[in-house]
Amino acid sequence: DFTSVFIDLQSRLVISFLAQGDIQGSFSRHAHILGLMSGLYCCLEGVASDCDWNDPNIDHERSVALLQCRQLKKKSRDSLLGDELCDVGTPYMKILECLALSRVGERVSALERLERYWYGMIRCGAT
Repeated sequence: DFTSVFIDLQSRLVISFLAQGDIQGSFSRHAHILGLMSGLYCCLEGVASDCDWNDPNIDHERSVALLQCRQLKKKSRDSLLGDELCDVGTPYMKILECLALSRVGERVSALERLERYWYGMIRCGAT
């Protein structure tokens, strides 16, 4: 069926990304935002998490894939919280950035960024 073929194809794509090593090395802020918002890092994590963790014969590859996906999300989180990347330039991307931060548990930081970004516009009468 189409759904299983799509999920298999998506899992293969993520596995190929993970095999490339440091795929985030040259990512922009936008790529980190969209990676978190699209669920790219989560699809393989879900597959790896579905296994029976009480089974002594757990597949080593699944646990490695789970660890790699969590590391990708952490790196995107850290990159979005840091100052090394160029800031987004539009209100639309700022909203997506704040949503991405919310998805990785940084709700307070997301709200602070919204307040800083929008305060000046609101103060000047833009709504």
